Amino acid sequence: MDEPALGEIGPIEDATLLARVMTTDVSRDCRVAAIEALGDLAPADPRIGLTLVEGMRNPDPAIRAASYQTLKLITGQDLGFEISQWEELAQARLNEMQPPDVQTAP
Repeated sequence: MDEPALGEIGPIEDATLLARVMTTDVSRDCRVAAIEALGDLAPADPRIGLTLVEGMRNPDPAIRAASYQTLKLITGQDLGFEISQWEELAQARLNEMQPPDVQTAP
């Protein structure tokens, strides 16, 4: 049975597959294409933002630049090349998606 093509699965699953390609593919061109495709999908999953922040730490300047451009596209913000600021933003978005702690009465 053939694997479904991107776009036939759904944006969340597509974003997960693209993030996997971004971090594991041996071809720089494939990794950059995956990063750019994440920008086209603009996934709401905050874990993708953290993955892109990690991309900004990559030694390859093409991966770093693509990750930066995609972060700007997805967030609508430009925090420059200061990774810690992007990391704070991505972590804050992830924290917003976490369910609040359930507190019990004493």
